[in-house]
Amino acid sequence: MQLSSHTPQDKKTGLAIHDFYKALDTQERESILDEATKAFGQFLTALKIDWQADAQTKQTPSRVAKMYVDEWLSGRFYQKPDMKFFPCTTPTQKTIIQGPITFSSLCPHHLIPFVGFVSLLISSDAKKVLGISKYARLVRFYSSKAYMQEDLGDVLLTNLMQVTQAQKVGVFISAKHRCCTHRGVNQVLQTSTTLHMSKAFELDSELRQYFTHITQKHMQAMIC
Repeated sequence: MQLSSHTPQDKKTGLAIHDFYKALDTQERESILDEATKAFGQFLTALKIDWQADAQTKQTPSRVAKMYVDEWLSGRFYQKPDMKFFPCTTPTQKTIIQGPITFSSLCPHHLIPFVGFVSLLISSDAKKVLGISKYARLVRFYSSKAYMQEDLGDVLLTNLMQVTQAQKVGVFISAKHRCCTHRGVNQVLQTSTTLHMSKAFELDSELRQYFTHITQKHMQAMIC
């Protein structure tokens, strides 16, 4: 398991280093789709695939372009989801754990998927609490940017700290990478796990142990 403290912020924007996106208007989207469609057609041609002569592949460049823009890389082109949150008003506010939140993302090295789950911990000192569905929406948004797994965890950690204003935040990611399971070493059982911690969380051994216990349960749930 790899351990990581949260990623540094950009001094000008205050955002995480990798927290970038460009919300597209209709004209920009159509322009990108057109260019991507042409480029993927050229890619298939370079592989000596006569895609235009086959009814099954004639629309493949267009379908692939839409898949990347509207799904696999949608986090680069669409607005970050609104974060509905609520103030913490009770004196008995407890630590929040969300998971397992399933996700799929693209490895930036080969642009093929890695798939797994995320577990999140937000400590009881949080000033704000997200609506329960927003945690999954946040994971979905950032997993649609083609990050390395390590960067994905760091970005989630930084954003959760910003939104909730909690000092102790943890992000656990477990995933299978198709670049290992379907090519190269072809290790279909190999799993990569990363744990990302704020500094205050890292120093709290009791909370770390509790979170580890919960993530093990989440892993068991995913296996079942």
